[in-house]
Amino acid sequence: MTVYYFNVTHQPDILDQEGVELPNDAAAWEEATRTCGEMIRELDGNLVAGKPWIMEVSDGESTVFTLTFYAHRWR
Repeated sequence: MTVYYFNVTHQPDILDQEGVELPNDAAAWEEATRTCGEMIRELDGNLVAGKPWIMEVSDGESTVFTLTFYAHRWR
């Protein structure tokens, strides 16, 4: 089992100090996509246009993957 850390860059940034123990990268991907959906839904209209919302998933040594959401405001 590997401990994965799910850090978010937006306003405010969220640094995962504890991590989650998961069996593999596929399980970390599933956890990340589920968590991203929940967190973005909880923003409740407060996603900042022009600033990416990024979740970086790492294994404590290197980045495994990132999920990036970016809102453009045209007016």
